[in-house]
Amino acid sequence: MFFSNEHYHSHNVRVREYRAPTDESVRLLKELQEEAEKSVIERGMLKCQNTNIEIAYMLQNKPFGQEIKYQIMINNKKYTNSVTCCANETVEDAITKDIPKFIAKHLIPVFKRR
Repeated sequence: MFFSNEHYHSHNVRVREYRAPTDESVRLLKELQEEAEKSVIERGMLKCQNTNIEIAYMLQNKPFGQEIKYQIMINNKKYTNSVTCCANETVEDAITKDIPKFIAKHLIPVFKRR
């Protein structure tokens, strides 16, 4: 009998080449991203033209802060709401946090119906 020390193995080797992005490809990517963002923003934009907004508020002292009752008049339609102002928060801060949420809650459904 003959003994052989030869062995044969086959392997599949896949070589991937990764290249660093060039200045041109980076510029093109940024340009495409900006165009896509602009397109999405324009499609989702709510247009409020010729909108008159008036806001009046009243303060009531409570044991743990102040209650702010306010009325917003948008194009001659009245909306009322109240928010509690904590002791460590100014009245202006409480109102400016709450009013945008309140307006969005009441006005976005109006725009969706159009």
